[in-house]
Amino acid sequence: MTISNNKKHEIYIMMVLCHLKVSGWSSQDLIQLLCGFNSRQMAHRLLSNMEKQGLIRRHQFSLDDGRRKTIWSLSPHGLGMALQPDEDLSAYKLFKPAKFHFGTYDHEVMLREVQIHCDTFGWADFHYENTMKIKGQKKPDALVTDKKGQIICIECERSTKSHIRYQQLTYQHILKLNKGVYHKVLYITPDDAFNRRLQQIMMGIESVKHNQRLINIRDEHRKPFTFITMTKFREYAENARADKQENSVRNAH
Repeated sequence: MTISNNKKHEIYIMMVLCHLKVSGWSSQDLIQLLCGFNSRQMAHRLLSNMEKQGLIRRHQFSLDDGRRKTIWSLSPHGLGMALQPDEDLSAYKLFKPAKFHFGTYDHEVMLREVQIHCDTFGWADFHYENTMKIKGQKKPDALVTDKKGQIICIECERSTKSHIRYQQLTYQHILKLNKGVYHKVLYITPDDAFNRRLQQIMMGIESVKHNQRLINIRDEHRKPFTFITMTKFREYAENARADKQENSVRNAH
């Protein structure tokens, strides 16, 4: 069955609305990835059209290193259009430019790309840190539920922290794993070298000190942790996307 151009356009609009409803904001490059467009111009036309319809808002700013950036967020009308009949408007918050942290831009872009890839895998209920109701010192960058119903804690790690900080993080993760807050921990890094270093540090932690007590870290504690590069994560997503397209073609015939 052939889908008309108007219908495709409506599908793309809803994809962007649903993405922004969860992420709060996004960039043109991310929207291009989300929709599978072959060119940046296609993403630009879609976003400009949605802006004219009053569905989204454009925000422009400069980062500390001088880079000029444009990001997009939902308007109140766009949020209303993005909601499903059974969803509560109060569960979602509109993006507030005044609260935007310029220093974390690259980390946040990486996290939004991860969100798009998780959707490709068929994972659901993606939640960012600012929407979580989790008690404790450290909230994950994101939580998502895989196709088996297991909740995955996602951490996008772009720079090395102190050894003491990694001990604290490991202990916090183990506590939440034991309480069933989530079932797996997935660390995503920019490159292989950092990935190996991070895994070496975190999996090499043998004990942590908490409330003057020394707590031993065993293999069973390490088992739920996975470390992967963004390149490999993209590769898995591309394969999943190709499988979906192949199945769609097969079903059409």
